[in-house]
Amino acid sequence: TRAMAVRVFSDCIEIISNMSVAQNAFVDAHAPPILKEWMEPILEIFKQPVTNEGASTNISLKAECIKAVVRATQGIPKHMVPYNSALLETLWTQLRDIQEPFVHAFIYDNSEHNESATNLLVAYEEDGEAYSIDNYLLGIFEWLSNAADTRSMHRFFVSKIEGSGRVGPTQFFNQLVGSLMCYAQITAEMLEDWADDMDLFVADEDEEGYRFNVRVSVQELLKALDTCFPAALAKALGAAAQERSQVAKQWRLEQNSNWWLVSEAILWVIGTVSSGIIEQQENAKADTPVIELGALFDTDVWPLAQSSQYPFGQGRAFIFASSFAKMLPAGIATAFLDACAKAVADTQLHPAVRLSAVRAI
Repeated sequence: TRAMAVRVFSDCIEIISNMSVAQNAFVDAHAPPILKEWMEPILEIFKQPVTNEGASTNISLKAECIKAVVRATQGIPKHMVPYNSALLETLWTQLRDIQEPFVHAFIYDNSEHNESATNLLVAYEEDGEAYSIDNYLLGIFEWLSNAADTRSMHRFFVSKIEGSGRVGPTQFFNQLVGSLMCYAQITAEMLEDWADDMDLFVADEDEEGYRFNVRVSVQELLKALDTCFPAALAKALGAAAQERSQVAKQWRLEQNSNWWLVSEAILWVIGTVSSGIIEQQENAKADTPVIELGALFDTDVWPLAQSSQYPFGQGRAFIFASSFAKMLPAGIATAFLDACAKAVADTQLHPAVRLSAVRAI
């Protein structure tokens, strides 16, 4: 099959990469023609829409292709430079196209589009074992992390702000962060797992957790972006949070029970890079906030903190507030500390809320 052929190519890339230290001249001579032969058809595969109709599924093929591309990008980076721009454009299009069916298939399981989205993104092996679009997404996020760390790709993420001498996020960067906030939402499967076993919730909340999934992959990408473009990321987070908060607010008014998933993801994403944001604020010369925490508290933190029917969202509000305690007005910080203390002592509360309160304190 084509997927097996791509695996052979990927293995060849690994062999060539391992030779790059001792046999640099050999690699320089042989890597370019091999890549030229393979990268054009791989890009064409990436450009194809996701299909999953019986034997015609291309999900596993796309996953194998991105695995090979990541391996080449990490192993022979200078030889991948000619293809990086086309890869970014193509993979970004894929991320946007997959986003809506992904949330309907894996996050909003009460959606009327759940069945059709699941049928698109979940395929089955001959032995009946299911596999989903996840591995493809994990590969895209890993490739984007590498792209952010590649100097020749920085122009796609940041651009100079006229008259200031500083750089800000590009339109692509802003849109990427908004997309990450969608992909970062808690899936229905995670909620089921946590309901059955709180130890899994604790493990998944731990940064050294052992389960690697789309949400964790988003976290890894965010950390890479924070390392490479801390100021631009903070601005992009602020813009994305404002847009996503409006979605959560509208859904709340419409009594759409998925609103808390949107708000929780906003706080989780921003909280992932809280230390970097706090450091920027402490080093800022002006009084302008790096990120508008006041607005976030009004639109997302307070509504979650008061929603006991969504314990994992309520717990996120506590953790978020504690992450930014240094930047909060004394009155708000004290109010949340008191709320956390009461939550820990209240044996009637959901374990997730009490555990989150302990973490927050």
